Amino acid sequence: MLESGTDRQTAVGDAATGDRPTPAALAVRVAAFRGNGQAVDAGSLPAWDRAAEPRRRTWLSRLMHVAAWCVTLGLLVVAALRISYHDAAVPLIWLNAFTLYVYLPAYVVLAVAVRRHHWLLAAASAAVVVCHVAWIAPDFQPATQYPRATSTTAAASPPVRIFFANVRATNENYNGILSEIANADPDIVVLVEFHRWAVRMRSLQWDSVMKPFVYGTPLANPHPGEVVVFSKLPVERQKKVWAAGRVCQEVDIPLAGTSLRLFCLHSPRPYMSLPQGYKAYWEKVTRLISEQPTPLAVIGDFNGTQHSSVYQRLTSTGLRSAHVDRGRGYATTWPNGQQFVPPIRIDHALISPDVECLDIAEGVGSGSDHRPLIVEIRVHATEGRASEAAAGG
Repeated sequence: MLESGTDRQTAVGDAATGDRPTPAALAVRVAAFRGNGQAVDAGSLPAWDRAAEPRRRTWLSRLMHVAAWCVTLGLLVVAALRISYHDAAVPLIWLNAFTLYVYLPAYVVLAVAVRRHHWLLAAASAAVVVCHVAWIAPDFQPATQYPRATSTTAAASPPVRIFFANVRATNENYNGILSEIANADPDIVVLVEFHRWAVRMRSLQWDSVMKPFVYGTPLANPHPGEVVVFSKLPVERQKKVWAAGRVCQEVDIPLAGTSLRLFCLHSPRPYMSLPQGYKAYWEKVTRLISEQPTPLAVIGDFNGTQHSSVYQRLTSTGLRSAHVDRGRGYATTWPNGQQFVPPIRIDHALISPDVECLDIAEGVGSGSDHRPLIVEIRVHATEGRASEAAAGG
């Protein structure tokens, strides 16, 4: 057996001179290490091994630091563009649509920067986090109670339940959607992308489910992408309105001495190839909605989220989201598992101050890339409006 001193001298060589050990000497050192069950002294490692590990750690740390700055600066630019040029271009519309997810890396950067005392990076990432929290906070606020009736408010109408769905033009699961309508038992049904369904809808289940809906849209020659409205409640007035080749529906439902105006829509998608379609549509529809009488409920496929400039323009006029009103601003409706993107909400129900949302939920949307909305509302008509309605009647 080798003497321990001899073993060390042979295996390691002259540490002072930095001589490299021969392969045979390294084999002896490994055998001695295994036999004795003792760890190798760090000081006995060759000089080039001791220097390489710190260098690797330094380069990895620098690379991660640069990557963190790139992520943070990129998110700062996106946030600044949202503030200064909100939805000015189609890519910005897409980025803003996924606001809930886009800024999440900033939280990781902030945590690592604080842990490693990189205070400038921490401050930059904190600015992104503050913006993100401010933008998503309304989606997580609790439900709000509708103001109590005052001396200027007449009695509320009976509840009205509305079922809205983008059924998807290529969806052939008719009975799945119809079963959802039957289970929801709505007073009003609003469907979009319905034109291909009209050819095949005369099935037994369509007749059995939709037979009570005797008011609303005639079913002859539906326009592609058309919005159709079917109602159990009498319809006082119904009008088609065109915007950028799309049909919107204005429907008046008499309720409790007043009339509920239901505005139903289906926006184009914000495509890179057709950027003006989305913009032109909303330029006209935003103006149309601002001219609608109240009580008003706007419902449809907006092809834009609560973070879009369109949504914010509409809610700035006094309309409020039924989802946010019921403390469900975080709810999602698209892509319903049909695409590999995070879920967002592009189907909305907006209501005027004299409309109370009792409940809102999302359905299944069998075969569609949208989940339906099931909204229950009632109207609080003011005495002045009730008098106008009575005079008009």
